[in-house]
Amino acid sequence: NIFPEQEILISWSVKNIGKITTPTSSWYDAIYGSNTNNFNQAILLGEIRQNRFLEPDSFYSSQFKFSLPERFKENRYFIFLVVNNRNNLEEFNKENNFQAKFISVSQPPLPNLKIKSIN
Repeated sequence: NIFPEQEILISWSVKNIGKITTPTSSWYDAIYGSNTNNFNQAILLGEIRQNRFLEPDSFYSSQFKFSLPERFKENRYFIFLVVNNRNNLEEFNKENNFQAKFISVSQPPLPNLKIKSIN
């Protein structure tokens, strides 16, 4: 579980399962977030530029850090990872460039005021 304002680290690995080296050396992986599992309602949290040629059966790993707002009140959050987000890289199959992950969010304890005395 995570708490609002806690730093969250998302890590991923991507493998070239094609038969040739990537024809370009630059593309973007994007991380989106939403309090629903509907990607169309997600907001872009950030993009990571991949600057490399990727040979067949080779892979790369990447990561992204973010935090939820202090007043985030939901008990869940969905992360969506989109590889080659801007379609800079021509690929045989782009249907495997998307993955979602559910994160459980705990709410921090609230303050509790109690009267100590009254005169």
